[in-house]
Amino acid sequence: MVLACFPACAGDGIEAILRLARATTPQPELIISYSDIGTFHGGTAIEVRGDGKILRWDVKPFDVGVALQNEARMQPQEMQQLLGLLVDLELWKQEETNERHPIPDQSFRQLVVRQGTDRSFVSEDYNLMQSGRIGKIHGQLARAIPKGTHLCLIPKQAKPELSRAVPIIDCDGPG
Repeated sequence: MVLACFPACAGDGIEAILRLARATTPQPELIISYSDIGTFHGGTAIEVRGDGKILRWDVKPFDVGVALQNEARMQPQEMQQLLGLLVDLELWKQEETNERHPIPDQSFRQLVVRQGTDRSFVSEDYNLMQSGRIGKIHGQLARAIPKGTHLCLIPKQAKPELSRAVPIIDCDGPG
């Protein structure tokens, strides 16, 4: 008998990880990544690690090869608020969306939560910026770290998204 684990299984692991991290201290390997970077619109990518390190990249429209980077430290109470919001909004689950044709130049944003081999990926239409679940997380993250100030180059072989396990910035970037 062969058992297959579909995305729901991975989400269940992330749910348990987030609930445990909320109740105790997050593991340093916990990574919460937000990105709304698009080729035409530029955007922002923010990564929070379980040890409180927070990184931010701001990319200008049509210039996805260069980013302004900033690094900060998230206070433990801010981390607990973020974890609480992730749990309350159940951000390990992809919400059902109505099937519709994509709009030209439509942008999406994504939230990736991972620890070890467990991973959850959620995306939503960028136009839901304030009302969407990921928009609420973006607001909290944007308040935790100011816009980037240090110029960095994004490697040509890496796409400007944080859903990969590889570094997207070749200077002081996520590891």
